[in-house]
Amino acid sequence: MSIKSKARNALPYSVAISVVNILVALFGIVLLVRHLEASEYGIYALLNALPALFNMLLALGYDQYLARYVPGMTSEDTVRDTVWNIVFRRSVLIVLFSILMAVGFSGYAQYFGLDGYFQHLSTYLVIVVFYTAHDLLKKSLLARFSQKTVLFNNIIHELGRITVIVYGVYIDAQLLFFIQGLVVVQILSFGVLSIVFLRHYGVPPLMKVLRPIRETKEEKDYRWGSYVDKLGGSFLGTDIDRYVLAYFSTNIQVAVYAIATRILSKVMDIYPNRMFLYLIQPVIYSRYDENKDNSQLNEAFRFLCSANNVIGFLLVAVFAPLGEELLLLVFDQEYVLQAYWPLLIFLGFLMLENMPLTIVAKAIQKPKILIISKAAFIFNIAVGIPLAYYYGAAGMAVATATSGTLRNGIIYLLINRHITLRIPWLATLKSIINAVLTILTIMLLNQVIIGLVLFKAIFGVGVYVLLLKYNRVFTAPEINLLVSLTPEKFRKLATALV
Repeated sequence: MSIKSKARNALPYSVAISVVNILVALFGIVLLVRHLEASEYGIYALLNALPALFNMLLALGYDQYLARYVPGMTSEDTVRDTVWNIVFRRSVLIVLFSILMAVGFSGYAQYFGLDGYFQHLSTYLVIVVFYTAHDLLKKSLLARFSQKTVLFNNIIHELGRITVIVYGVYIDAQLLFFIQGLVVVQILSFGVLSIVFLRHYGVPPLMKVLRPIRETKEEKDYRWGSYVDKLGGSFLGTDIDRYVLAYFSTNIQVAVYAIATRILSKVMDIYPNRMFLYLIQPVIYSRYDENKDNSQLNEAFRFLCSANNVIGFLLVAVFAPLGEELLLLVFDQEYVLQAYWPLLIFLGFLMLENMPLTIVAKAIQKPKILIISKAAFIFNIAVGIPLAYYYGAAGMAVATATSGTLRNGIIYLLINRHITLRIPWLATLKSIINAVLTILTIMLLNQVIIGLVLFKAIFGVGVYVLLLKYNRVFTAPEINLLVSLTPEKFRKLATALV
């Protein structure tokens, strides 16, 4: 089966994975925010950022290694041995680091507002161990186009999470109950995916798991380059920002920032280069490895930029005039209104920050470009600390959004030393025009209709889609590509929309 056929078959499952994750996760966030006090939700937000902290320190580039090289492995035995070897080695490192964090708890708890929450932290560390192992298995299966398997596992996992949260809210449980319930869900989810993986690829020989995997110099350079890249990227990420806010501001500001960034992370899952990431990566990497065609890589880059802009400017067009009403309607907590500006700032910068430049750099196997770009984290820390101290969550959002844009600017300039990337400026301008006209329409509607925020949001989306139809963002070849990748029963709808 060709790469394109595999991609087409996996496409509906990629969409379904993202939709399930978005809807269920947002529902869970809403329930927790409504149930927990602001300061307690701030504690949960800090603990929820632990996987990012561990990944920053202990990933060693193996997660990116799997995404890059597993698609090209011709032997299933090689896939099996490589994946389980990496899962085992990462898990051992995380267990050791978890023990150190638990032992040294009293030394740092007071600085982050965690005093009295030792049991919460130590329980959440169990989640981190199984989450990381589960994530590695999931990325490996996605790299092998097993989106259907991952979809069903995601459904089981998210249903488990929601069951814990709904039941916890029903019995008026404390924070610790939710964490303990999520431990059970994470272990079960890892167990299910492990059984599926073992049934498909078999049980690896013990020595293949224990011995370090053999890497070529190119693979090792790529892995370590990716690790340093991700290490720097973590300092540009919103999860680590929570610890900066906890140290220099308050747990309530942590809660505000966490709400904004959790919504943002789920919204970003709608972006094509995020929704189809584990589908796009193997397709682009495999095709580029075959022919080293820079023009095809450029076409993919321009297409993803345009597709991202369509979604990004739609979100800004609806959220800018209606955001505060939507937040209050959904979360029913006055303090959540403080998340409006951080979220709007992030959405405003997202088109620049979320350009698919990383995929291009990895396709041409220039991870050093990504490493150099992480110098932007110095800006994030230098600017973020004073802004967090004086302006809380909104200040941190400004620092992180601008530093992310600076990082992408560096990547773009360095990539152009190797291949010439062409940004679709005309398509971007058309998306801006569509967004501005939609915002003006909603603002006029606000003058006529009081309340009915959901109606106005849906109406705004309809206006934007109509404008997209007549002020086309995609070129004719891009439309043909989009339609050709769409499953046959949805092609008429895709053609009508674009």
